[in-house]
Amino acid sequence: MVVAASFNLARAKAQDLVTSGSVQVNWTVSDQVDRQISLKDVISVRKYGRICLESLSGQSKKDKIKAVFNIIHR
Repeated sequence: MVVAASFNLARAKAQDLVTSGSVQVNWTVSDQVDRQISLKDVISVRKYGRICLESLSGQSKKDKIKAVFNIIHR
């Protein structure tokens, strides 16, 4: 989960933030935990900050996607 990894949160805490409406993707409230994001999407988490997906750097040895995020405000 992008929110958990970017803001160093537990996955359960990040899921609670998403389902409670505290997460916005491109300034629209997103309550879907499994929402797909694309390049240059801005993800805002209330009281934690904003990040932007800059690029995808390929895949790891365990077939996980490597992504580069830009912290806009923390």
